Amino acid sequence: LQGNAIGVGAGRRLAVVLEHHPELKRSLCDAMIRSGTALVELDLSDNAFGPVVAEGIEKFLKSPSAYSLEVLKLNNNELGAGGKTIAKTLIQCHRNATKDGRTFRLKKFIAGQNRLKNRGAIALARAFKDFF
Repeated sequence: LQGNAIGVGAGRRLAVVLEHHPELKRSLCDAMIRSGTALVELDLSDNAFGPVVAEGIEKFLKSPSAYSLEVLKLNNNELGAGGKTIAKTLIQCHRNATKDGRTFRLKKFIAGQNRLKNRGAIALARAFKDFF
């Protein structure tokens, strides 16, 4: 998809296709980083990816492309232990943005129904305490 400009309608169609090809998720994140995409909302809810979703989006969430992210929805993905990875990644994104003289804009984080357990929930609480 590199080098293409797509509109909202095409983006929605692309999202439908990606629902059936999870192997393309990492490639898409890498493409967004290379292109300098500045997402405002990322919704990966209701996919039951498991903890691997955290690994799959970790590189993207640490990149400048994620500084503009205002809404991150990871509801019902069975994150489990991946909640700790997401917490560490969000902390790193906040630090990277500050180091680059930018603002980390995350305002809303939704991650219900993920079986985070105490460790994941505590890690996320500490992350949000650091930058909210």
